Amino acid sequence: MGGRESEVSESTRSILLESAYFRPEIIRDTSRKLGLRTEASFRFERGADPQSTVQALNRATRLIQEICGGFFVGSVIDEYPLHQLLISLRLRSERVLKVTGLSIDQNFITETLRRLEFDISQQRDGVWEIQPPSFRVDISVEEDLVEEVVRHYGYDRLEATHLTNSGLGKFLPTSGHDIIVTRTLEGLGFFEAFNYVFTNPSREEVFWDSSKPMVAISNPLTDEDTHLRTSLLPGLIDSLRRNLNHGNANIRLFELGKVFHPGSETGSTIEEAPRLAMVATGEFYRSFQGSWIDKFSFHHLKGALDVLVEKFDKELDYTQASDISCLHPGIAARVRSQGEILGVLGELHPRLTEVYGIRQTVVVAELRLDKIYTYPLLEPQYESFGRFPSSERDLSFLFDKNEEYGRILSVIKGLKISDLQAIKLVDLYFGSNLPSGKASLTVRLVFANAERTLTQGEVGRHTEAILSVLQAKFAVEVRS
Repeated sequence: MGGRESEVSESTRSILLESAYFRPEIIRDTSRKLGLRTEASFRFERGADPQSTVQALNRATRLIQEICGGFFVGSVIDEYPLHQLLISLRLRSERVLKVTGLSIDQNFITETLRRLEFDISQQRDGVWEIQPPSFRVDISVEEDLVEEVVRHYGYDRLEATHLTNSGLGKFLPTSGHDIIVTRTLEGLGFFEAFNYVFTNPSREEVFWDSSKPMVAISNPLTDEDTHLRTSLLPGLIDSLRRNLNHGNANIRLFELGKVFHPGSETGSTIEEAPRLAMVATGEFYRSFQGSWIDKFSFHHLKGALDVLVEKFDKELDYTQASDISCLHPGIAARVRSQGEILGVLGELHPRLTEVYGIRQTVVVAELRLDKIYTYPLLEPQYESFGRFPSSERDLSFLFDKNEEYGRILSVIKGLKISDLQAIKLVDLYFGSNLPSGKASLTVRLVFANAERTLTQGEVGRHTEAILSVLQAKFAVEVRS
């Protein structure tokens, strides 16, 4: 930040003053790269007045003269190779109205901008041509001018409004898959964890006992977070240890996230891969009296994986493996699907439980998701709720008990009654008090119209039409 040879001391007799303007982006990048934050960098990276350098130099010289009794030698040398031109902006009263909802008097706008030292070169029909002063480096677009006007007019005059949007968002292609994974594992007693994607090579090497190519972060926030992770397990084990340190001995966690690897060609690109990691420790089941306790084991986690992949119409194969450095040599497996390795499953290696200070058995798993997410899921379809009330009618009738319910539904739907919104099975009864070979069926018919309320007569006619076709097709007998 300076040198002992150039600093001002009691013996200093001559001082060279420099007053300069620095480009904000260069100061910001250099400050981050060097990890050096100063008051000067804080000011200049946010922009300064390029036109005030000579004025500031003269002011500093005068203060030295008045306070220290010095005198200046020579004249000011002004080097201005790249002249900074003042920008010109247009402000429209209609834009002020659209952004704020306020109809502000044009004279008030003109007077406000002039008092703020804005140069108004032209004004006509609610349009102003404006040049901001050089010290207002924060003014760059029309909305900035709108803000200047409104903050003097009064934010309290802005009426509270609620945003409305009739459109619908669209999920990412894998969002439906992620929801299935999350709901399934939560149903099995797991809690979702979220960890940072930042790590460092030493942390990964301790876990995997080998050096992997990693993606370095060009501007790391801390000395400990210098690279992007290649596995979810180290972060998830940290979460498990944190829970253990807080007295929670029974833990089931999972994380959905991405891991990162250098590109295969030049190393400048980054490959992202979706992963699922799971960790569990403690009790799997305890009897009501507490006389029998089942500890979470390899087989319990394997069962959870099998249940999960069934949701995607997949099956997993497990082959014993003793060369996975983070897993116990005798309780470890590689997970495959259709002959392709998807991940690992097993008990955490005793070496790692000692490093992490964990005194109980921990089982872990990590899987690739790109091969599990093979078949695209159907996108959800939405429709608005009906504005008008629905009407319901229950039909109870006797029919041949050997008849298929699906045929009855298809006949009703074959009528193509547009007002018929739903058919619900209410009751199916077989009893000795019914005629031989007969069964009793009750269905609920739900009628509704999107544009108006149906009358009782319309609902009655629809019901009669359905009953008539059932009598003709299946010889049903209406029950009272």
